[in-house]
Amino acid sequence: MQRLKQSRGASFTVVALVYIMSATVGITVYNALEFSWWIALLIADLAATVVTFIFSLIFGNASVYDPYWSVQPPVILIAFLWGRRPTLLGVLLAVAVGFWAVRLTANWAYTFGGLTHQDWRYTMLSEKTGIFYPVVNLVGIHLVPTLVVYGCILPAVYAVRNELSANIGSVIFIALSVLAALMQGIADIEMQRFRKAEKAVLSASVSGNIRVIRTIWAKFLCGGGSPWRSSAPRRAHRIFFRAQ
Repeated sequence: MQRLKQSRGASFTVVALVYIMSATVGITVYNALEFSWWIALLIADLAATVVTFIFSLIFGNASVYDPYWSVQPPVILIAFLWGRRPTLLGVLLAVAVGFWAVRLTANWAYTFGGLTHQDWRYTMLSEKTGIFYPVVNLVGIHLVPTLVVYGCILPAVYAVRNELSANIGSVIFIALSVLAALMQGIADIEMQRFRKAEKAVLSASVSGNIRVIRTIWAKFLCGGGSPWRSSAPRRAHRIFFRAQ
């Protein structure tokens, strides 16, 4: 086990297999449920999260969950796009979410040191919470982030399921989302260069970008007319989405 964890290549393979299993469990659970689509999706998403949690216990490393942030949204969106008549809005959403996901996953992969490396914050939480750490791990590190990202991707899924069409508002904010992801990518590259060069000060413009732009993509998806903001979902989307 220790030799496997020390191998970066083997660790990548293990994480990939864990996520294939997670996606399989999530899809199976969703298809087996007869609830409203958003409730079934929530339960399936939580089930997939529990799979990653179990493997985080097996490998003694909560960072097994780290890629879930960027893998969860495109998998969900693609699953709902599959077999449907593509609309311009659906394609644009897929491009924006996919571009953001590739950027974040690539940054994770670049900094991934293998299963022996765990985010220092998780280690700190483990030391501070002691016997309660498994609960902190499950709730704080796994379930809460899953719920946050679920809430962010839900409006996009609603738009895809209802085959809503784009309007000027949605096009503008999707463009801003892609721009935000691009700026995040630039900030990631600059940060890696900074770490390698061991500089004392990070460029003010880059540090400012890091603080500001990381929320633009999520703000669009969370705030762009969520279906639960009104008893009439189509009306809630009137600014950013237009019904067919």
